[in-house]
Amino acid sequence: MPEGASRRARVDAPVDGEWAAWWGAPVRLRLLTVVVAGAALAVCAGAGRGALPGDWKARLAAVVIAGLASVELGRLAEGGRIERQRLHKGLSTWPFAAALLLGPAPAGWVAAAVYGHAWVRGIRIRRWKWIGSWAIVVLAGLGASTAMRAATGALLPPTGSTSTMLGVVAALVVFLAVETVLFFGFSRVNTAEDEVHLRAALAGRGFYLLEAAVLTSGAIAAVVCRYSPAFLVFAGPAYALVQRGLLHQSLRDEARHDAKTGVLHSEAWRAGAPAVFAQAERAGRKVAVAIVDLDCFKAVNDTHGHLVGDEVLAGAADAVVGSLRRDDLAGRFGGDEFCALMVCDSLDEAAAVGDRIRCNIAGLRFACPELEATASVGVAVAHPADVGDVARLVEVADQALYDAKTAGRNLVRSRVVVPARRRPGGRASIGG
Repeated sequence: MPEGASRRARVDAPVDGEWAAWWGAPVRLRLLTVVVAGAALAVCAGAGRGALPGDWKARLAAVVIAGLASVELGRLAEGGRIERQRLHKGLSTWPFAAALLLGPAPAGWVAAAVYGHAWVRGIRIRRWKWIGSWAIVVLAGLGASTAMRAATGALLPPTGSTSTMLGVVAALVVFLAVETVLFFGFSRVNTAEDEVHLRAALAGRGFYLLEAAVLTSGAIAAVVCRYSPAFLVFAGPAYALVQRGLLHQSLRDEARHDAKTGVLHSEAWRAGAPAVFAQAERAGRKVAVAIVDLDCFKAVNDTHGHLVGDEVLAGAADAVVGSLRRDDLAGRFGGDEFCALMVCDSLDEAAAVGDRIRCNIAGLRFACPELEATASVGVAVAHPADVGDVARLVEVADQALYDAKTAGRNLVRSRVVVPARRRPGGRASIGG
């Protein structure tokens, strides 16, 4: 499955003793990986072998070569490397094409060739996750071939028809459904911390739209190959554009997120605020901002160094995100200050979230045993119509944060934003 260990690239990097990490993974995850990989090996070993067409070797060679070429096109699109953080690399295109053309066993062989080549050429996630991803694609190919045969009575024929079109659509839907179910299963039997990226991807529609587009390109490649395998050479320029398109989401996410912590940077956080305000207004609820400031963070950098300081920042970001709901916004204002925007019903509810953030940060443990982290939190709550935008909430939350700092740190202080009122003579007066 895609590597989802964390939003931070440093966790995605290969680690020494990855098999130690395998044995340290939850037993249910290891069991599911072994079962799925065993089923995929069984598919590759024999399923559908007796139904191979007479020219299967030429078709298989064409699809494998095209798959290997697609990995190289991906490297070119990314400037000569393969980005580990990108969930979609378009690798399912070619196993799906092989499933339509040749059946499940050859689709598994194609997947093995493409995934193996991608590993050799730069993808360095944990091997057992890569094996799990390969196995999911193989089983999805089995489902696609079965759906194609059920709809048309055979694999992709040399001439098209309505039933062929419906068969390809059914195969695509089944392939995507099997992928989704298995990826979801893996993301849930593993720890939430190790599958942040995958869980977030599965929760948004972008994953499904992009994977459907990738599989559509596989269907087109299968049709071209069925007519004449040599014609796949004309798919090269088009597939290069597909690879560049696959980079869009990852580049967009990179532009919006802070590189050290993975949360939104301040501009992106502010840009997302109107949607949260609109949600609160529709529900007749309030909005709240929590400003989180790490206590004495400069002393951490001065005493332990900036690399340890980065570790503390990353842990604090995870603590903030882990304290919020999915629709809440977490961001970094810069330095050692984080912000959270949420919908709530009362000041007490928002203050409780702030205290949960404070407790989660205080509970962090680091590689340096004597290192501890605490944070002060300021919370501000208002009706959306009373403040207009997030700026006033941030201002009042900063005042509450100052209250927490002056009261001794490692505390939460909260304020209700008083709506603006007009003084005589037209000047506005804002309560706080």
